[in-house]
Amino acid sequence: MNLNRLGIENEVTSAISQAGFTLAPGAMKPIGQIDFAKLVAIHDHEEHFLRTTFIKTLIGLRQGRTSTPFDAGQITADDVETALLMLGTASARQGEQTLSKQTKSSIRDACGFC
Repeated sequence: MNLNRLGIENEVTSAISQAGFTLAPGAMKPIGQIDFAKLVAIHDHEEHFLRTTFIKTLIGLRQGRTSTPFDAGQITADDVETALLMLGTASARQGEQTLSKQTKSSIRDACGFC
């Protein structure tokens, strides 16, 4: 299990760059509010679900919004917070084969947005 803040930030930065977007200053601040120490028991397939869902949601949010002269293709802290809220909803609705009850509980405890 390699779920940690640096890993998430690196993967998000890479994915949004490949999608043609950039991170606004302070965009990853909401990630700092996740207690990754509470997520150590998450299995690899659960981690994959969480990372993939979060990144796809984040990019989808940005793709759905028209750029303005003020944000010029940037992903903002509001986008990250919204993607975390949506991840919490998606996680809560998953079956045991995707996320165990223990993992769902850990996610709620670790992430104030989720």
